[in-house]
Parts: sequence; structure tokens; C-alpha cells
Amino acid sequence: MHHLGRKIYRWQLILVLSLIFFAGVIKVSLAQEIILNPPSINILANSVIIENASSGGMYAPQFSPFDIDNDQRDEIIVFDRFSELFGILKWNTEDKSYQYEYNIEVRWPRVNSWALIRDYNNDGIGDIFTQGEHGIAVWKGDIEAGIWSFSRVTGPQFLDDSLIFKSEDGSTTNIYHAASDIPVIEDLDNDGDLDILTFELSGSYLYLYECMSDDSGLALDYKLSDKCWGKFVENGNTNGVKLSQTPAFCPLPFTTRHAGSSNCLIDIDQDSIPDLLLGDKGYPTLRVLYNGNTADSGFITHQDNVFPEFSEPAYIYDFPAAYKLDVNLDSINDVVVANNGSVDYDNDGLFLYKGTNEEEKAFKWVTSNWLFEQFFDLGRFSAPLFMNIDGDQRTDILVAYNLANDQSQSVNRLAFLKNEGMDTENGQILYSLKDANFLKLGERIESGIRPVLTSGDIDNDGDMDLVIGMSNGDIHMLKNGSGEPHRFEFESFERDWQGFVVGSGAAPELFDIDGDGLLDLLVGEDQGEINFFKNLGTREVALFEPDPTYYPNAERLGNIRISSPASVLGRSIPRIVQKNGDNILSVGSYSGDLHSFKINLEDLYFSTFEEIELFGGLFMGKNSNFSVLYSEGEKTKIVTGNIAGGLQFFDTDVLTNSNYIDYVGEEITVFPNPSHNGSIQFEWNNMVGRGNITIYNTMGKIIDQNAFNTHSFTIDIENWHSGVYFAVIRFSNGENRSCKFIVQ
Repeated sequence: MHHLGRKIYRWQLILVLSLIFFAGVIKVSLAQEIILNPPSINILANSVIIENASSGGMYAPQFSPFDIDNDQRDEIIVFDRFSELFGILKWNTEDKSYQYEYNIEVRWPRVNSWALIRDYNNDGIGDIFTQGEHGIAVWKGDIEAGIWSFSRVTGPQFLDDSLIFKSEDGSTTNIYHAASDIPVIEDLDNDGDLDILTFELSGSYLYLYECMSDDSGLALDYKLSDKCWGKFVENGNTNGVKLSQTPAFCPLPFTTRHAGSSNCLIDIDQDSIPDLLLGDKGYPTLRVLYNGNTADSGFITHQDNVFPEFSEPAYIYDFPAAYKLDVNLDSINDVVVANNGSVDYDNDGLFLYKGTNEEEKAFKWVTSNWLFEQFFDLGRFSAPLFMNIDGDQRTDILVAYNLANDQSQSVNRLAFLKNEGMDTENGQILYSLKDANFLKLGERIESGIRPVLTSGDIDNDGDMDLVIGMSNGDIHMLKNGSGEPHRFEFESFERDWQGFVVGSGAAPELFDIDGDGLLDLLVGEDQGEINFFKNLGTREVALFEPDPTYYPNAERLGNIRISSPASVLGRSIPRIVQKNGDNILSVGSYSGDLHSFKINLEDLYFSTFEEIELFGGLFMGKNSNFSVLYSEGEKTKIVTGNIAGGLQFFDTDVLTNSNYIDYVGEEITVFPNPSHNGSIQFEWNNMVGRGNITIYNTMGKIIDQNAFNTHSFTIDIENWHSGVYFAVIRFSNGENRSCKFIVQ
């Protein structure tokens, strides 16, 4: 029966659509890249003001100490394995805590899997060691005009982008390093250069690659000096190790390859010899391997099953990794233990152990949730949306996200962040977390993860409804029953709304793309394409053909396919943004890159949309999505989400909406305002008397457009819905003014 209905009206749609679509092509002027400025946002959660609200979250963070601002104190550089975002944590001497540092301008490169900041050439500038195509890659740091940047190091010491080493026979090959692992990169023999400890291909033996810069004069000249550092072998079936009875021999290997290991050298027993903290994929605790020899000639004499044995042990589901840091800057090494493993589970802690320099209890447990109260992180797959919720006309934020507390349960949620307005004392906008389980989304949507939001007045009743797409391809609607443009009051939930046939990773965006006055639906998905569903109904009753392969839909709008060479996943998340009144299709992605395209209204079905540079290389973190807020008289705000579950905020002067053109209020008179008399009049006395006036609703949709040749103009609003509208008046001398009015 459902298929029969399609056959009845499909032939009619072809005729209708030929009369509907625009014939003109939008002109997009993009000479200037988007300018992104540090955010001015705080979030109040659990009665604590979080000043690090724009961190982007942390899922599997990796930590490196380095004095990046040359103030003689180390900052902590954070790199997250899954979001691939960098951040700088700076110690606040007043409140003895770390805060994200936004004032140091760093142009971080795109790297993957792991990143450790070291100074390989002793120039006082941090360099990056990370995963390369064949093993370990290096990015050299530079500072110019106070701006940090990095360039990939290549040359005779590299195979493509990866470090090589010399074997005993003089041959060279790449230093093997598994992407899942965390290596040791330190000066082990105290000769002023950086040596490398990492597991070889089978995952059984820890190899020592010694840097020979003193002999060759080359900063990254390596030889394999020990094929069995520590004289132990990893068990392929458990996280145990087999020890040798003598430093002269290495134990025989196990037959099963180990899945991954993390390594951290630090003196555990206070004998001035560095020991090894070893983490293994698939096991929740760290193993302590005590070194009875030197750093570069290790010999493991005994071991503990957990770290620390005498105190509350670090317990991280799947794969822990330890990092050596001086957290409180007391010149004593501390240990931080973080998740290094599965993205299918929210790690259950970030453990901090303070160094004491005591022989019996060298590291004292401080907290299992270090930084958590100082950073905003909801869980994973955060998807924000600017939207008015509580009726006060200050734009709030909804954040869809996924929370996985254990292996068997994963829940979908909405967080409601209320806009509390500007704190005039510090110039910060404050959002408060009013509800981390808004509308009890998890009780309504039990299948799928990665919820993505969009909003629009789909039934033309004056309020904004919510549409949610899920990882399994489902699309649901939450109907707003408030009847007010700035308030959301839940009325009903429509599961599998309209029965859309979409692949995995459904990411919806409501927008009238063809200009017929009806909200259409764009849907991204895991393959990276954009499905276009044309609204065939009315303003009051939306109707869609649910199969993207049936005309008048388009399965691959603009021939867009978002993907990266390193992944078959595209995970496109479409958003319509506006620059000087022009609509642009911008698409978030699995890789974290933002792609923007000119929309060709002349040919929605067969044209290839031209990709343009709009966001200046903005990287939002993997599994990226975003929302834009155009604010009258203020900078446009962008909020982004990513796989790690946090948010990032940006301000920009470039991305603009024609609804919000600066104006001098006393030059335009609007009356009555609010209006309920069937008409509204605009007057201006100090401007020219010729031009055109355009009326927009809060979605940016053009409601009315007329030319004028007097100093006033009256618009009939007899059949308009109640709500807020914007008038943009463009005068013939090139000047523009705008104003806001309310229809009741």
C-alpha cells in the first residue's frame, strides 16, 4: 500500500517542481576567510562555574609537559586520541588549578593516534612525535611573531614521514611503532638527545633505539641498541610478563601477539633508577616493572600486578596509559593515568597520584577524576544546537550526546544549557546546565547512538520543533506545543518520523533549500553523502517521499561525498550557514574537517556543488558538528561538538546573516510593535526614499519582499503567525538598516 501511494503522485511532482525551483544562481563572495576569536563562555554545572567550557572534552587524553609560553613553568599539552584535538593547560597560581589557555596562538598540525611534545633539537621550542605512515613521525616546532607552528620533518633519517634506524649490518628500515601504543621518548643515556623505547612488531619485546647525534651530528640519527630492554617478554594472552633470571639473557617469546601497550618510565621505588609502568590493551590496571639496572640498560628484577599496590589502584576499562608530570610544580614527578582504549565506553576516571619522594609510598592517590570538575564533558558524540527553550528570548543551547556507563548499556540524552546572559564584571556569557537529561530522551529513543539535532517550525504554528537523527538511520521528531518562537514545551514524540529511508549515521538539517516556502530536509550519513528530501506538503502539514532515490528527492545532493583518504567513513553532518545573505552548505565530518559548498539552485539534481574555502581550515575534532548563532549587534557565535563529548565556542566577524545588519534604532520607526491589528508600518525620515524591504522569520526564511519609493511602507500581516520577524531595509544609496518586530 505504501509503494502504491508513491506511484500515484510521483509523475505529478515532476510537473509541479519544474515550476517551483529558482532559475537564478546564488552569488557567493568568499574573498575573506573566517576569523575565529577566543570564546567568552562559561558554564555553570553542579554549582561550579566551569571556565574551561571550550575545551572540546577529553576521551583518551595524552599529556606532555612543556614550557610553551616561556614563563619558566611547564604547561601541560593535551592531545586526545579520538577527537585529535590539542589543548594547553596552564597552572593558575591563585586557585591552584589548571585552566585552558586560549591566548597562546598555536597552529597545531593534523596528527593521529598519539602525540608527545619533546624538544629533539634543543632549541627550546617544542616538537611533536606522533604516528607516521610507517612508524614514528616528527613535526618540528617554530615560533614566528609569537605564533607557534609545526612542519613535518623529512630527509635521510626518514622513510616517507617515519623515522628509520640502522641495524648492526648497516642496513636501514623504519622504527616500528603500533598506532595503539604509547612509546617512551626520553634521553635515557644522558647524552643530550632523545632515545626511544617501543614494542616491536610481535608486541613481545621492548626495543631501545639509541639516538647517535653525538657521533653523526644529526639530531634524529637512530640505531637499534637493545632488542630486549629490561630482559622481559610480554605475555600474548594476559597482561603478565615473563622475567629473565639474568641481565645477560632474554626470555623466549610467547606465540600470541599482544594487541597494544602503553609505556611510562618513572622512579617508583625511589632508588634513582627509572622503572616502567606498563599498560595493556584489554586490561584495566597498570603493571609495575622494577628496574635493577640503568635507564638505557634496563633489567627488570620484579613486578607488581597493579599500580600503586599500597593505595587505591588506577582502574581504567580496556587500556590504561600512565604519564609522568609535575602537576603541582613542586619539582617532584607525579603520575596521571588516563584511558587509551576503546571508544565504545566512557572511561571511568582520570587518576592523579602525587609524588611524595617517600620510599615506601612514593605516589599518593589524590583523585580518580582529575580535571573533570574543571572541564565540561558530557560523555561522547556531543551535538549542539542553538535554540530558545525557556521563553526569555536569550538563545540557549541543546546538546544531544551519548552516555555509555558500562559495557552493556548506552543511553542517548539531551542537555539543556540555559543562557543566563552576560556577566558584566568579566565580560563572559554564562550558560547553566539546567538539565543533563532534558525531555528524558533515552526513554524515548532506545536504539542507535550519536544523536544529531536540527530545529524548525515544521507545522507553521509559531514554535520550533526538534528533529533528531540517529546512528542506525532512524529520524524522530519532538513536537513543540508552546506556540511561542522562544519556548519549547514538549507535546508529542513521533518515532521514525515520515519513515525516511536513510543509511547509518542520519544527520538532519531543516531548511527551505528550493525557496518554495516549505522546510525541506537534508540528511547526512556515514557514507558522507547528503540526501535531499523535498517537502511536498503545506506549511501546516509537512509531507515527504521517504526514499531518497525517488524523484523529487536526491540521494547525493551536489555530488557531495565527504570522506578522507585514511577512512571510508564520511559521516556528513550538513548545516546551512549564511554569509552576507547567501546560503552556503557547510558539512561536518568524521575526520573533523569542515567542507563548504555553493548551492546551485539552477540544478539541484545534476550539478556538482563547488567546494569553497569558508572556515579557514577550522578543525573541530573528529565526528564534528556545529551550530551557528547570528546575534544582532554582536559577533556571530559558533558552537561545535565532537566524539569526545565536549564543546568548543568561537566568535567570528565574517560569517553573517542578512537578518542582523547593524542599524541606528531611532532612524527606523515601527508601529504598532507588537502588532495585532493586521498591518505594520515602517517609517524613516533621515534616509533616502527609494529601495526595497525584506521580511525574514527566525529561521532566515523570506516572508515578504517589496520595493518602495517613499519614506514609509505598510505591510499586511493579517494571516501571519504570531512570532518574531526581522525587516531588512536596503536603500538605493547602498545603506542598509534592520529592525525587529513582533506579531501577536
